[in-house]
Amino acid sequence: MGKPTIKILDVVHCKANKEARKLIKKSLSYEDVVRKRNRFGVKGKEVVTRHLITGREGTGGTFLSGLLPRVEKAIGKTKETLQVNGSLECLPEPIQPALPGITFRPDQKKAFCKIAKYQRGMILFPTGSGKTIIELGVASMWPQCRILWLCHTLDLLEQFTKEAKIYGFANRLVKLRGGYDPPRGLHNSAIVASTIQSVEKLDLETRISQFDIVMVDEAHHVHKEDSRYGTVLRHCLAPGRLGMTATAPNKQRGALVNEGLFGPIIAELKRSQGIKRGILAKPKITILPVPFDDKLDAECSKGKSFKKYYNICITNNKIRNRLIVREVRRTIKKNETVLIIIEYTDHGKILKDLLKKNGIKAPFVYGETPSERRVKIKNQLALGKKQIVIASRVWKEGVNIPSLNKVILAYGMKDDKGTIQAIGRGFRTTVTKKVIELVDFLDPYPYLAQHSIARLSVYAKEKWI
Repeated sequence: MGKPTIKILDVVHCKANKEARKLIKKSLSYEDVVRKRNRFGVKGKEVVTRHLITGREGTGGTFLSGLLPRVEKAIGKTKETLQVNGSLECLPEPIQPALPGITFRPDQKKAFCKIAKYQRGMILFPTGSGKTIIELGVASMWPQCRILWLCHTLDLLEQFTKEAKIYGFANRLVKLRGGYDPPRGLHNSAIVASTIQSVEKLDLETRISQFDIVMVDEAHHVHKEDSRYGTVLRHCLAPGRLGMTATAPNKQRGALVNEGLFGPIIAELKRSQGIKRGILAKPKITILPVPFDDKLDAECSKGKSFKKYYNICITNNKIRNRLIVREVRRTIKKNETVLIIIEYTDHGKILKDLLKKNGIKAPFVYGETPSERRVKIKNQLALGKKQIVIASRVWKEGVNIPSLNKVILAYGMKDDKGTIQAIGRGFRTTVTKKVIELVDFLDPYPYLAQHSIARLSVYAKEKWI
């Protein structure tokens, strides 16, 4: 019998021989739900255990290099021995991070120390706590390195490039969008900022050879090997690999893939810590009960479905929508700003028309809104030139609006992560703002009531109510 051995192939993959695969596969396991039909055609579910390593029993296999610390830690707890051959490529020695006009907080300094030590991994910092400052601080630590910065929306791309220019990176910055290919002779210190959709179109040689560091904003979207992010990261051999997010993937397989492509969590600031230290605004949760309407319930009961209840009892619910208008009026009277987040475009249009009938002009930002107009509206809201904006999921995460006083969750979903992300739009404090109000609804109808309770449980877990 051979000795359990792992060979580091590159910064993306490791190979385990058959003895090592047998030894480590438990640490790379996750539960998967499989839908099956029995011989009578009845659907059922079965929970099966799978492993994030190739091969089968009695053979070797490959796994993602970011999982190597997890494997070594698991083996360290046993009496088994594991031989690791090779080493991961490292970045040059970093210099001290520095940005003009910025004094880094202790938690940011700690994050820089971890990044300098490990050079790959996940950074978990709440929305509004300065993830972009950390990203630019990393760029200042390796001024001689080529960096690929990735995000999934044009709004995030514009936000990052704007801040990069403010802090003196204009000469290093190359913005990639619309399928544009960066020149072959990228200067050594270039920072290529791109959406994942644009960088996916680059030729394989460019993805592999051009970059020393890859950073992904809102990195919880990296949870599948065959996704756009997964494909790009598996073909990018940058030794520096950092994921920035406020919320890590919560499904077992997604969390393993994320860790495999970046590495384990190396720095974290919890929301409760950020609020306690005054880094983040304190959430104030307001729950508005929606009156039960027999007519609406009777209309939905004809062929019950979630989609029907949502359309009738949320999107087209006149009483519920009037409650939203009332909250907007209260906010305007206080000379404050409010963001209304919707799920479906139809609901946004209904609210826009209803507010207009009440003498309130509100721009509506959604997927088809041109990026230039999105940026303009966001800047106007930030400067107080607009007090109210309706937005779909395009503004549900990543976009920071420090001046925001109130977020109204007009949708009725049970997305735990999305609920946290939504209030995060206004988490950043200002000289005059230390509290962010979140207005949510308690819906009394089937499906929607369960979703309301699920969101309440999120607030309770965070100790906001």
